[in-house]
Amino acid sequence: MTILFNRQRLNPFSSIAGILLMALVLVGLFFVAKGIFWVLAKAAFFLLAGALLIHYKTVLDFGKWLWNTILTNPLQGIFLTALGVLLYPVLFAYLFMRALVNRKVSKLQNAVKQEREGEWVDFEELETTFKQRKQRSEKTELEVTDRYSDLFE
Repeated sequence: MTILFNRQRLNPFSSIAGILLMALVLVGLFFVAKGIFWVLAKAAFFLLAGALLIHYKTVLDFGKWLWNTILTNPLQGIFLTALGVLLYPVLFAYLFMRALVNRKVSKLQNAVKQEREGEWVDFEELETTFKQRKQRSEKTELEVTDRYSDLFE
């Protein structure tokens, strides 16, 4: 069995052009990622402050999780802590986004709970005596009977 190659289609420069194009795209992606990381580094502490203001429990829960990871698996906990220190802009942006989501979820849960349980309404209690209630009920009964008897006159 013979395999024939068409040597006219094989161009040695097409593979080099593809490699150069791929390298150019990767360099472009590197500079885009570097720019995003720079912007996040400048805004990191504002993002952390925003996360604390929006939903502080998110940051506390992350700290508790990291501490428990250090206690249960020290190697992994130290690695994650070091990674968090090195990538603090990404971590603070993540905590900010997670705080926004947690706040939205808690608002939705409160709305569902309020819809399910109902809402307490303030009202003013009227002070009435038994005589007043009896007079009022007799008066309405009298009005109803008078209207009924008027139909037959």
